[in-house]
Amino acid sequence: MRPTVAIHHPCISCCHQPTDCAYTRHAVPCSNANLLRCRMFLLLQPKHRRIRRWDVLWAVYNWGIRFMELYKRRRRREQQINRALDIAATEDEKDGLTRCLELLTAKVHTVQGLDDVDAKCRHVMDITGTLGDLSLGNGEGGSGPKTKRPGRPNALRRYIKLGLNAPAHEVSLKMEEFSENVYKKECYINPEDPEDAPGDWARLKIQEMGFDSEDEASRLGTLSRPQGFLDAIKEVLAAELAAEPCLRNLVRNELYQKAELTTVPTPAGEDTLDPFHPYGITKHLENKRVQTLEGHDTWLRIQAAEKQGLIKCTISWPERNLEELLRDTGELFVSDNISDVSVEWNNWRREVLAAAV
Repeated sequence: MRPTVAIHHPCISCCHQPTDCAYTRHAVPCSNANLLRCRMFLLLQPKHRRIRRWDVLWAVYNWGIRFMELYKRRRRREQQINRALDIAATEDEKDGLTRCLELLTAKVHTVQGLDDVDAKCRHVMDITGTLGDLSLGNGEGGSGPKTKRPGRPNALRRYIKLGLNAPAHEVSLKMEEFSENVYKKECYINPEDPEDAPGDWARLKIQEMGFDSEDEASRLGTLSRPQGFLDAIKEVLAAELAAEPCLRNLVRNELYQKAELTTVPTPAGEDTLDPFHPYGITKHLENKRVQTLEGHDTWLRIQAAEKQGLIKCTISWPERNLEELLRDTGELFVSDNISDVSVEWNNWRREVLAAAV
C-alpha cells in the first residue's frame, strides 16, 4: 500500500459551512462534489511528485554513475577471486579466498566495504607463494593503497612458509570467530589458553618444530628464541587482523565519531582572516569533532583556506578514545579465564590487537 499524506482542511467538516476551498480557491458551499475534489487534491502520493530542480536531477545522475562504478568493480573482483581459486594450491589459500568471495557477495554495499574486502584478498595473496604474482589491482575507483609496503609481505610469507600460522591460531581466535564476536558485540567464542605461560609455550613449540638445532638456529636467527618466536606469530596475527573487514569497519566508524580537528592560522592567515572573511570561521578551531562537520560547508572552507596557505589543519585521534577502543574490542578477542597463565595470554593478545589497530 502506498503511503499517503492527508492534510486537514476546513472544508472537510461535519458542518459543511461555506469557506475558501483549497481546490476551487473560492468561497463556495462545500457540496459533496466539492468535498470529493478537496479530498483528492489533499491526498498526495509519491507517484504524483515530480523533480523540478536541475541540481537534484544531476545528483541522481551522479549517484547512478557511482553505483555503476561500484557494481562493475565488484564484478571484476568476483572474477579475479574465482581465477585465484582455480590456481590455489593449498586448503588455506582456498579457505581464505572463499571467505573473501562470501564477504564480497553478502556484505559489500559501499566503496569502503569493497576496499576492506580488497585488503583481505591482498593479504591472502601476499602471504602465499602460489598467488603472490597474481595482481589484484585496486585502481578502479578504490580509495585503498595502490602499492604494497616493501618487505613486509616477504617477511609474512617467510613466516607462513615456516608454518607459524598453525601455532599462531592455537593461541588466538580464528578471524571468522573474532568477526562473529564483533558482529554480536559480545564474547560469544573464547580462545583456548595453553597450559603453559607464553615463554614456556614458545620454548616447547621451538623444540617441537625443530628450530632449536644448531643449523636451524643459525638460519632462523631470533625465531629460535622464545621471545623472537612470540614476536613472529604476533606479527602474523596482527597482519591478519589488520586486513579483517570487521575490524577495519569498526576502527573506521570509531575514528569518524571520535576524531578531532584543530586549525592554526599561518602568519598570512593571522592578518587576512577576520570575522568578515569567507574563511574566518576556520581561523581557530580546537579539538572540534569531525562528525559535527557533516551537513555544513565548514570542511570545504577549511580545505580552501589550507590550500591558500592561510591555516594549517590537523586531524587526530585522542589517546583516551584509542585506549577505550582497544579495551572494549580487546574483550572480544581474549578469554574469560582468570588464572595467572590466562592473564598473561590475554595481555599478549591485547598487544596483538594494538599492533593491528
